[in-house]
Amino acid sequence: VKIQAGGGIRDFDTAEAFAEAGASRIVVGTAAIEDPELIGRLVDRHADGMAVSVDARNGMVMTAGWTETSETRAVDLMQRLALTGVPAVVYTNVSVDGTLQGPDIPNLEAVARAFGGDVIYSGGVGSIEDVRAVARLRHRGLRGVIVGRALYLGRFTLRDAIAAANAR
Repeated sequence: VKIQAGGGIRDFDTAEAFAEAGASRIVVGTAAIEDPELIGRLVDRHADGMAVSVDARNGMVMTAGWTETSETRAVDLMQRLALTGVPAVVYTNVSVDGTLQGPDIPNLEAVARAFGGDVIYSGGVGSIEDVRAVARLRHRGLRGVIVGRALYLGRFTLRDAIAAANAR
């Protein structure tokens, strides 16, 4: 099983320590806003072994564990990350995360289009139809969907979610 490490990676040495400890992927969040040069260094050093976590509320990037709203639009950050060569983004719409209200598909499509690379989505998935809706954006680079509360509450099974995500 591969382990991805994220949370609190705000400098090169911390990222290197995770990589040297065997993390298959380093996931950086707040540093994408606060230290864009770090992102470039990590892309140069780890290529496909890194990703950026972009958390947004109402289209604006959130930092510091969703406690602070930056002045950066998610679509703008996604474009910058693409230009930097970031191979993958984990995008969370914190406006709907944990609500089971369904994903904000127009917003998701906009950020995926802006990035143009591999996107893993998280936030609001509450039904099998929500999984299907996200999966229909695979042509925009959607490569995964994180499902949490809906599974915990028994809204559907993991097997059903996998089948829905892989249906064409």
